[in-house]
Amino acid sequence: MTTTTSLLADLVASASARGASYADARTVEREQEGVNVKDGAVESVTRSSDRGLGFRVIHKGSWGFAATDRTDDAALRGVVDEAFRRAEAAASVQRRTVTLAAVAPQRGEYRTTLGRDPFAVPLAERIDHLREVDAASKGPRVKTRRSSIAAYRTRKHLVTSEGTDVSQEIVESGAGLSVLAVKAGAKPA
Repeated sequence: MTTTTSLLADLVASASARGASYADARTVEREQEGVNVKDGAVESVTRSSDRGLGFRVIHKGSWGFAATDRTDDAALRGVVDEAFRRAEAAASVQRRTVTLAAVAPQRGEYRTTLGRDPFAVPLAERIDHLREVDAASKGPRVKTRRSSIAAYRTRKHLVTSEGTDVSQEIVESGAGLSVLAVKAGAKPA
């Protein structure tokens, strides 16, 4: 999706022009990669991603929200229209109007500081590392060994009608090890 500030700002401006007292547009993009090894053999290698855009308005004193995973013009116009429809529906039954606290607009960007980007580590290197861990887990009573390594990247971007424009990129990684060992004459739980 990798949306630009101008696209998000245009959506927010269109809502303000239609009478919203507040609007915000936010994107979230996630990537995940994982490698799993069982008993020395690669069990799976996965890569997945998802993305979406959420749009909120306060119109007629009520919240309206809509979201999409599409980025074509029709979908983006539709998400604004849907947020307004939902705000109007909420306004028809709401007893009190929404009032936001005064907050100074924020601008900035945050990125996880990385010693090494886990997504840049070659697949062969990840597999070799897991096989080393697997080999070190062997033992006379060990019946099953599983090891895994995963990387996650989440990008978020928020633009509001109050002037906020913030983005962040969070990168995480993790690993796991599971070893099942049995004692002679005992049954595994």
